[in-house]
Amino acid sequence: MDSVSAKAALRKDVLARRSLVTETERQAFAQRLATVGTEFAAENRASLASVFWSIGDEPPTLPLLQSLACQGIATALPVILGRGKPLALRLWKEGEPLAQG
Repeated sequence: MDSVSAKAALRKDVLARRSLVTETERQAFAQRLATVGTEFAAENRASLASVFWSIGDEPPTLPLLQSLACQGIATALPVILGRGKPLALRLWKEGEPLAQG
């Protein structure tokens, strides 16, 4: 199996496993992520943190974004500029749209 096929098979397996996680477990993970992520950022004197915006059944990241903001840590979300291009980061605050339009 080549690396592309292996990656696709691994992704399929991970997505199948993630679909088995209950909503209660997802929310508990989100709260733990917010606690640990904010503690880590504070311990390292971060003034800015990049966080992905969760989609579908990914663990919710909004609690982390909110917790960071409460600590005065700015947040940025990645923006896809196109296939094969590096991600851009854009500052984000709660209540602001994710995209124009």
